[in-house]
Amino acid sequence: MIRNLLLCLFAITLTACGSDTGTTGLVSLVNNAAEERGTNCANGGQMIETGIDDNGDGTLQSAEVNNTTYLCNGSDGSDGSDGSDGSDGFTSLVNITAEAQGANCDEDGQKIEHGVDDNRDGILNEGEVDGTTYMCLQLFKFATSQLIEGRTVTCSSVKHTDSYAECQDLMADDLFFPNGISCGHTWSTTESKFTSHADFCNSLTGGTFEVYYTCDSTQPRATWSDSTWAANFDDNGYTQHVRCYY
Repeated sequence: MIRNLLLCLFAITLTACGSDTGTTGLVSLVNNAAEERGTNCANGGQMIETGIDDNGDGTLQSAEVNNTTYLCNGSDGSDGSDGSDGSDGFTSLVNITAEAQGANCDEDGQKIEHGVDDNRDGILNEGEVDGTTYMCLQLFKFATSQLIEGRTVTCSSVKHTDSYAECQDLMADDLFFPNGISCGHTWSTTESKFTSHADFCNSLTGGTFEVYYTCDSTQPRATWSDSTWAANFDDNGYTQHVRCYY
């Protein structure tokens, strides 16, 4: 009977223990972050923190860290030996030659050729030219009607040579230049005392002048001084034709 009683108590005890639910266990967490060069890692590396998530918020707080370890980078290896020198590059060359008046330049100018010295002989040969440009002289030329310093200058006809630009019956806003010297019909290099032909031509072509004076006191005149138009003036004659030399 005692034996049966012990078996019964043992059975009751097992039944009572099996009916309780255990508490949920705590979670272990890991943090890792880059570690700068310093005391912990001479060459930098990674910091690894481990611990128990005591407050169950899913984040390893600083107070929950139980252990910190460092995985450090190794020191830099020695530099490798220098590689061999590369081959020399090619040289760019430029040729500049005179360009005569023709299809490429209305006046004289310069032809500029450029390219790579493929055969390394220091000369830009014809087969090495990659491009050609032209720098042409821009010589002043009279037109039958054109604007010069704010006035319309007209010519009944124009002529241009390698030496000069010529305007026949030059007028500025329908005004001739005054003669300023003895009345006559002739080409002259004598400067008018009222109009500076030398300054007029120098302003246009950079050269000297030659003019054809005509006797006629009925024509109104326009004067020129200091590279611009000046006051109008009546005189015993006028400048009919003008040649401005280059």
